[in-house]
Amino acid sequence: MTVPTDRIKFQTRHHCHHARRKWGVATHDQIDQILRRHLSGDWGAVDREDAAANEWALKHDERLMSVYDVNGEKLWVVTEADRSATTVLTPGEY
Repeated sequence: MTVPTDRIKFQTRHHCHHARRKWGVATHDQIDQILRRHLSGDWGAVDREDAAANEWALKHDERLMSVYDVNGEKLWVVTEADRSATTVLTPGEY
């Protein structure tokens, strides 16, 4: 699934891809895809409560977190409240 750039809901200044560099969990293309999903407000495999919290955080400049399954592994995507950075990491790195 490709996310069109016109669906992006917010921007960040820096992306850090720990999961790919340290563990080889995902390819560069897979990381790009989950970043696009995250930036467009597709929070992945979070529950309703966390999705609602993200929607609130989006409007109130708070931290955002998404969860995606990639190659049988969970990847977390976290954007800081000030939108200065978005990090892709495994749960063990959090």
